[in-house]
Amino acid sequence: MAAQRSAEERIRALEAQIEALKQRKARKQLHRDPALKQMHSAVRSIDKALAVSSDHALREALGEARTTLSACLALTGGMPKATLVPQARRIPGAVSEEALLSYVRTNPGHRGEQIAGALGTDSASVRPVMKRLIQAGKVRTAGQARAMSYSVA
Repeated sequence: MAAQRSAEERIRALEAQIEALKQRKARKQLHRDPALKQMHSAVRSIDKALAVSSDHALREALGEARTTLSACLALTGGMPKATLVPQARRIPGAVSEEALLSYVRTNPGHRGEQIAGALGTDSASVRPVMKRLIQAGKVRTAGQARAMSYSVA
């Protein structure tokens, strides 16, 4: 059975909810401002132009314009939505257990991000392979979360 939260914890939770509601109200006010709507529209148009342009000088000018508009939006609190940048496809299982174990053997104490960078992949691809090695008792861990380091058992 779950323990009751203390009065202080309930107060902190309610204060967090109040702050979230205040931020939501402020965002709604920003969306009603016609000037901000036009700046958001301009940023989206620049993003579309950047996606189809191949001319280096034009792309540079568009990038500068987008930076200026984004700075103006940041000053008013109306940050533009992030542009989607195509990412390289992840290939599941791209890291073999042998390669991972060999790297950990020669570099004990490294974190997952360091291992992934050295193997030329991302930590999401390394994680399942590392979990299998840990369960098999071939690798041991020290620390937790992002500070976890690995060494050969």
